[in-house]
Amino acid sequence: VLAGRAPGRIRRSGSTRDIAYNVKVPAGIPAYILSRRPDVRQSEYQLRAANAEVGVAIANYFPTISLTAAGGLASADLRHVQGRRGGWGFGTNLTGPLFQAGKLTAEKIEQTVAPSNDYEQTVLNALAEVSSTLIQRAKLRNITSIQSEAVEAYQTAVKLSFERYRTGLSNYIEVLYAQQNLYPAQIQLSQYYYQHASTLVSLYT
Repeated sequence: VLAGRAPGRIRRSGSTRDIAYNVKVPAGIPAYILSRRPDVRQSEYQLRAANAEVGVAIANYFPTISLTAAGGLASADLRHVQGRRGGWGFGTNLTGPLFQAGKLTAEKIEQTVAPSNDYEQTVLNALAEVSSTLIQRAKLRNITSIQSEAVEAYQTAVKLSFERYRTGLSNYIEVLYAQQNLYPAQIQLSQYYYQHASTLVSLYT
């Protein structure tokens, strides 16, 4: 229905492994890209409504950092924000709301506090999700590499056991035992490839 055509064969190319390893996460993705998330936008518009009379620039609420470093890892700035449980506040790399002291009444400032806190918490949640996904992606890459080595070792064991059977040095039971180790390892490896590839979907979301 969405494509506007009758169901048909879906073209498929490549493999889960190709998707897992060949699709790279670029370095230097700005945190401001998270402002496009629906939950962040909803909170932003609520903050805009509260700040309509105060005139505080919404851009000043968003942390000016990079999300990713080389190799698709979480950037140092992102890890720094995650370490600040009280919010991003003020700093060289992090910007916060710029209230003009003495020019705003206490009542107007109070009107912006709750929406401001909600907005900051929404952005922090978004940053936390990105950070967790990048960390998960890095860990899965290491796990997949280890599992791949295990599969190669089991494949060698199957090959050697079959050669022993072919030359009459052992019976076929030895081959079956070797295959019983290989096949579950291959299934586990494919699951790791899938999990690693699916982090791209989570990261995009």
